[in-house]
Amino acid sequence: MKSKVYIETSVVSYRTARRARDLIIAARQEITHSRWPHIRRDFDCYVSVLVVQEAKGGDTRAAAARVAVIAGLPVLQISDDAESLAEFLLADGPISRNKPEDALHIALAACNGIDYLLTWNFAHIHNAQMEVAIRRIVEQYGYQCPVICSPDEIIRRRRMKDSIVAEIRETRDAHAAKFQFDLRAICEDLRKKEKTCGHPVVSLPPKRILKKPSE
Repeated sequence: MKSKVYIETSVVSYRTARRARDLIIAARQEITHSRWPHIRRDFDCYVSVLVVQEAKGGDTRAAAARVAVIAGLPVLQISDDAESLAEFLLADGPISRNKPEDALHIALAACNGIDYLLTWNFAHIHNAQMEVAIRRIVEQYGYQCPVICSPDEIIRRRRMKDSIVAEIRETRDAHAAKFQFDLRAICEDLRKKEKTCGHPVVSLPPKRILKKPSE
């Protein structure tokens, strides 16, 4: 069974927009173009009428391209539950009151059991601080929070060749093999190296999950 993906409008825009001069934006456009066939093939993809509406906005030609690329994708119904969860995201934070439709994108994905929310919206949806708060609220109200990610994160890493990561992995694997992949022996070796590494060695208290009173 394929995983389910909700495609937020920013991904559609990156997929169809003219190539930008800004290097970061251009790189995201290239990633979206290259990943798009894999996403459509390997996942069950969904949008919402909100995505369709946003895709239709702006320049006529650009809008036509956006609408064409999502043609035929199933639209998730805006249920009362999705509206309520969006309201919780706005009332309890982290979504700003003047960004209600960002909250609705998240709520639609959560209330429909979506596995991944695909977005390039780093300002209001996909950043580390936001995601911690989003997940807390979504789970507080009884839903499993979708994984919020960008197109470069969703494709299986085995398809990507990264020479920098490969070099680190080679070093890591060699160190593990030196100790026959025995975790205890690896930790003993690393503890010895802590004493001479030249960095302050600290131990911080963990953030534990409190059990319910009935447990």
